[in-house]
Amino acid sequence: MKKRGRGFLQLLASPRLAHVLLVMITVAALLGTVIPQGEESRPIAARLSPPLPSLCQALGLFDIYRAPWFVALILLLMLNLTACYVKRLPAQWRRLRRDGDPARSAPFKDGTILFFPGDPAAAETAVESILKKRYGRFRKASSPSGAFFLARRGVSPLFGLPVVHLGILILLTGGLVGGVWGVKGYVHIPEGETAVAMTIAGTGDERPLGFLVRCDRFLVEYYPNGAPKLFRSDLSFLVDGREAARGSLLVNHPLEFGGFRFYQSGFGLLPGGRLLLRWSKDGGGGGTREIAVGDRFPLAEGSAVVEVLRIEDDLMGLGPAVKLAVADRGGETPLWVFVNIDRILAANPGLLEQMPIVNPRSYKPWVFSLARGGERYYTVLQVGRDPGVPLAALGAVLILGGLIVNYLFPDRAIGIEVRAAEGGSSITAAARSERDPTGAEREARDLVSGLREIVGEK
Repeated sequence: MKKRGRGFLQLLASPRLAHVLLVMITVAALLGTVIPQGEESRPIAARLSPPLPSLCQALGLFDIYRAPWFVALILLLMLNLTACYVKRLPAQWRRLRRDGDPARSAPFKDGTILFFPGDPAAAETAVESILKKRYGRFRKASSPSGAFFLARRGVSPLFGLPVVHLGILILLTGGLVGGVWGVKGYVHIPEGETAVAMTIAGTGDERPLGFLVRCDRFLVEYYPNGAPKLFRSDLSFLVDGREAARGSLLVNHPLEFGGFRFYQSGFGLLPGGRLLLRWSKDGGGGGTREIAVGDRFPLAEGSAVVEVLRIEDDLMGLGPAVKLAVADRGGETPLWVFVNIDRILAANPGLLEQMPIVNPRSYKPWVFSLARGGERYYTVLQVGRDPGVPLAALGAVLILGGLIVNYLFPDRAIGIEVRAAEGGSSITAAARSERDPTGAEREARDLVSGLREIVGEK
């Protein structure tokens, strides 16, 4: 049992396991990017053969980031990172203690040796003076063979790397918290009305917000070709019947209230808006009526008959349109009538010549136009709350800070050894850095140059 326990712990603390887990999580994230998630997966599921949607739902492929197996992968990676660090902690602690001992850790091998004409005590005083001037703090250890000095510059990797590991753990924790306890949904609010609950994405369940959201006004502007240019919701947030906050919500400019973040997602026209068809001719006469698909009516007494074939709320992004067929003794004339025909023609000057079917004067001498009566917009708000965001932000800051400390301020150990020599003393100076050997060499040359001035060598 003990061997099995040790084997399990060794596996848990294995870097190979970390690599395997990272590959699996990466593949899962790619699947979550390629496969539509949540509410967006419904059209895909509807096109699949009957057994596949249930299988994908059971495997969590339509909600990967909340799937139990994905959460298990993240937890296992967190355990692996923790086990790896705990396994290496004793060795790192021994190294920390060793690096703090001048007699054991100072890089005296392959150092530059200088001759000092005075006795070792005077040489030690001179070395202490230059170390204090250059580095401020240093450590000294004495032995029968001489004195050892150790100064350090930069930040020890024993500080930077643990901060990075801690940041990764906190970042993963934030992702788990957001994935498991976070919520995302939608709210549809007609202009002038309020909403008290949100529809959860993916499930369609209703969840109370805990306050009221009122759409005071919805504003939409169009490009000349009829495509939406800007849409904005003016919202008020009410608590216990009193207005607590208000603001304007635009695309990429969210609002926050009550722990939720609101995004402008879309808009639409309420079905109650009446579609009105108007017709007239130069000599006078004409009419207006509400229309529906299948309607048939005469333009005038004993005149041609109009049939409503199709009604589109937004035909090719050009706005509401209706397809008519005007029949008389000479045959049948089809034509499309747009609400935004003036803007469409201004953006496409040659459109009537290219597509006569969109000409409202196709059936002469009559002119057709389309309008909406009593229309009212509704706004679509995306609502989300992610309690893991503060943790994820803290983890990111720690990772960035640890990497900056680890790579921009590399640790350098500067060692000096003073020994008695014939006619004076010998001073050996060297510097060492695992992550910045070039900087250590430069540090050693600069230190030796300063020592030469003291000992009088050229």
